[in-house]
Amino acid sequence: MKGTLKKIRQNSIIKFNLVYIVYSEADKESASLANAWNCPVLSNDSDFFIYDIQEGYISVNSFCWDSKPLTANIFKARNLADHLKIPRSFLPLAGSLMGNDYISQEMLDPFSHSLNRIQTPKKLSKKASRFISIGNFLSGFKTLQDAIEKVLSMYPKGKLEDMQHCLNCSLEEYDISFQSSLIAYFNDGKVTSLFMSMGDLGITKWFLEKFRQGLFPAQCMSCLTTHKQFLRVQVENIEEMSANRCSLKLRKVIYSILFGCKMPLEEEVGRQMTLEERKPVDMKSSTHETVMNPQTFHRVSEFGRDKKKLKEKNVEPYCEFVSKEKPFPSLVTIPKLSESEKHDFLLSILECKASNLLNKLERKFQMLVATIIFWIKSALPRVNKQYLEALLVSILKLDEASKMKVDKIFTARPPFDLNAAHSYAQWQCVLSEAMKLNFILGEPLSTPFVPKVYCGTMVQQTLHVIKQGKKLI
Repeated sequence: MKGTLKKIRQNSIIKFNLVYIVYSEADKESASLANAWNCPVLSNDSDFFIYDIQEGYISVNSFCWDSKPLTANIFKARNLADHLKIPRSFLPLAGSLMGNDYISQEMLDPFSHSLNRIQTPKKLSKKASRFISIGNFLSGFKTLQDAIEKVLSMYPKGKLEDMQHCLNCSLEEYDISFQSSLIAYFNDGKVTSLFMSMGDLGITKWFLEKFRQGLFPAQCMSCLTTHKQFLRVQVENIEEMSANRCSLKLRKVIYSILFGCKMPLEEEVGRQMTLEERKPVDMKSSTHETVMNPQTFHRVSEFGRDKKKLKEKNVEPYCEFVSKEKPFPSLVTIPKLSESEKHDFLLSILECKASNLLNKLERKFQMLVATIIFWIKSALPRVNKQYLEALLVSILKLDEASKMKVDKIFTARPPFDLNAAHSYAQWQCVLSEAMKLNFILGEPLSTPFVPKVYCGTMVQQTLHVIKQGKKLI
């Protein structure tokens, strides 16, 4: 659902020709940009209560979208500080002591034990009560440094250093006294970033521009900079392997492109790096493909489901040649490839050999058919023929934007087939990774809009009809 809503939002932004930017964690930049433009921030992130935004913060929940004129509640940091009877400069510490991306609740345990002794009104929620307690605690100090030292004094030596480091990082995150780097982007289209790939290499310019425009998967940027990937869990049969296992090859191909793999692993192992390879490469200006030693970097930590447990697994990129003459493309070489080269490469990865037949289909169906072929070849357990029929019929019906003929024979609540749901989850994983790869390559195939091609409820209904032997049309 989250991915679908994100795609709908992105399509709407493009449709209305709005200027926007993708910036991963953008709280600090957004707050700084709001001050530069003398406007409030509209968001659903409570961190904006803490930032010293001159024109304030508007919570999405308080925004009246259907009112004329539009109305909303505007919250300002100075009013919050006055309510808590603390200086405005204390708010970043208050936000940090509530817990955030830098400071976990577990890390706050020593402080929380002391905080629990402060009484608050019983009618408040647990979160509000804690915030009031923190405000009461901070109101007893004259300077911010005194309050910080008191908090740190609650930590034993074994935990003090970590807490001090995380607290410094958290307080720095709330500092918006700098000029946002996004101003240059909106004013002049200039793309800047502090993102670095593993090994402190810069990010190649075209890739960064696509990412900023929302045309490059955010998960790929995260993977490039951290070598970590968190695999989403869908409605699956937990007794079977994770549905993400079906798309493993596609993820390995993506890793190969992101990290510039140039040689098969078996040919690299044991080979000494040359002096040229040891030199750091600036991807912003380099015209050469980056060559990296698999002994030092060729791994991505994937976190995914194994039965009911979350497990980490190290995954090697798929560093094999499509042919001996044509190695995998990289972030450096992709802009140099022709559309036909990108198209043929994508179909070869999806193991779709019938490219001539695929080209006879409407463009909107080509990606779907290619991923279904890959799904059939890779799925475990194997794809049931009825599952395939139900999926194909559903895609066609959704494309027609009329389900009337099918609805007449649907039961209100068809039995839920868990094994079918698991199989469809595998196809969705394949489709998701194939779409990422398609974006990386500059969309040689038309990218489908998922809500218009897949509906889990409809597929289950269609499958139920097929099992009963009824005609669908």
